Amino acid sequence: MTDQKTEEEKKPSLPQRLGEFAGGATKALIDGVEWTALPGAVRAVSRFVTGVGDMGHAYAKVGQAHAGLLQQRVDQQALMEADKFLAARASAVGIDPQVAIRSEERRLAEGAAEQENREAIGAETLLLIAENPPDKNTPEVEADWLNMFSSHAKKASSVRLRKQFASILAGEIRKPGSFSFATLQLMSVMDQTLAEQISQLKAHAVYNVIFMTPRYEKGDDYTRLLDLQAAGVVSLGHTKYYPPTKPIVQNDVQHEGFAHYPVGGAFIYVRFEKEMALRAALITKVGTEVLSLLPNDIDDDFVGEAVEMLRANGAAYVGREPPLLEPI
Repeated sequence: MTDQKTEEEKKPSLPQRLGEFAGGATKALIDGVEWTALPGAVRAVSRFVTGVGDMGHAYAKVGQAHAGLLQQRVDQQALMEADKFLAARASAVGIDPQVAIRSEERRLAEGAAEQENREAIGAETLLLIAENPPDKNTPEVEADWLNMFSSHAKKASSVRLRKQFASILAGEIRKPGSFSFATLQLMSVMDQTLAEQISQLKAHAVYNVIFMTPRYEKGDDYTRLLDLQAAGVVSLGHTKYYPPTKPIVQNDVQHEGFAHYPVGGAFIYVRFEKEMALRAALITKVGTEVLSLLPNDIDDDFVGEAVEMLRANGAAYVGREPPLLEPI
């Protein structure tokens, strides 16, 4: 009994198995993490990859069972016996035996493809967690969320989607509640066109707002906003109000203040002497969650349009550099 337990303990853990799957620098980074200190993260990835929450040996058992099944499929005699059994069961319930056999073969092929997707996403998730691990006191990911995530992510066969789903799982592990079911649903139907539209939107986001500059009044950019509204990423037809800018106190002296706002990866500096109302599209909760997965890009042309829009609407100061502080 002791020897059997010792052999069981020698079996590779989930991070080790996924590190081997990924190879290269990813394996080295995953191997360098003390995963026993992050049991919640490993359990979440394990539930997605293997269907169970064991952080070590269960994955090896699943792998052995899968290998045994493949060996059985290679064995022609065993294959014939399995097909006979399946054909008999199918006939008993009025199903064409050959249809039943082909259905089983399709199910195995689909299952193998989905498992490959799970393992690729699992390895990428561990890589992201290794680079930025969660606090050890972070609550675990809820089972219902993992079930919903799994139902969508297992179908992600492209590198782009796998990386995006891995980013979502890693983000949810670091901070449970970061990604809603609605965002998971959007990710499951996101094609290349929608992904590009959302990526372009990121460079124009002012927190959770898109200024309706002239480019968004008509043409292709307006059509893009309509598509994003249909996808639940933005909501059109709003007005965003900005209050007067508060003064800045330095050395007991009041100076004219300014505020700064991000426009994608850039910043603009403004001073409002009175409340300002701007036509805007609002980025929804789903849109905010999806945009959080993307890097900050800069569209200099749009930054210039935003500056001109603010200036035309009466901003006392607007520019890409902060103003000089003038005493009041």
